[in-house]
Amino acid sequence: MAAEYPVIRVNPKSVKLVDKNARVMPRDTYLRLVQNIRTDDGLTSVPLVRIMPDGAMVAISGNHRIMAAIDAELDEIAVMTCIVSDEKARAMQLSHNSISGIDDPMILLQLVGEIKDPEMLDYSNIDSKLSEEVKPMDGESLSLLTQKHVEMTFIFVEENAKRIEQSIDHAMKSHPSADMSYLAGRETFEKVLDTIQAAKADLNVRNADLALLHIMDTYLATRVDKTPKKVVK
Repeated sequence: MAAEYPVIRVNPKSVKLVDKNARVMPRDTYLRLVQNIRTDDGLTSVPLVRIMPDGAMVAISGNHRIMAAIDAELDEIAVMTCIVSDEKARAMQLSHNSISGIDDPMILLQLVGEIKDPEMLDYSNIDSKLSEEVKPMDGESLSLLTQKHVEMTFIFVEENAKRIEQSIDHAMKSHPSADMSYLAGRETFEKVLDTIQAAKADLNVRNADLALLHIMDTYLATRVDKTPKKVVK
């Protein structure tokens, strides 16, 4: 039988905050939370509270939301309730804080591109997340990221993979910004596929692995060494 977690409405001031909380929130983020709660006139995600034997309520997760609700002067909020042991309550607290996903920076920027209203961008509190997840980009790169993109995946046998890595390594070392990621428009994507198809035809093979390897080997054989030469005076 599944456990039940009834949702009830309570005054946020009636919920006791957890005695120890490892999760901290920067002040500017907390103030953003308070403002969002005021804008929404309520909580849009439900804290979890524990019902004690004497009927008191103690927060397990959502401590900052409860505090922010008080600062936003809400008289009532919805909370999810449970009756658990001390050990289970602590385990639930830690799991709620530690189990979380990560953002795909490309999708994150696409989502940001769908929000045009500056107030809604502030509401999303996305600025801090972008600074953590995404390296600085110029306007052209940002424009490309907010468009639909296609990912290409190639699988190589081990021997060929090493040669591919060597080719890419040479190409990256010849570029001053080798630690950056680069995006290409759809016409470039189609050109890559056309080039692979042409290589397959020239080699009379059906394996894209061998065709791409041939392209890489051709690059290594024809590339111009751009390493600055030392001038002997």
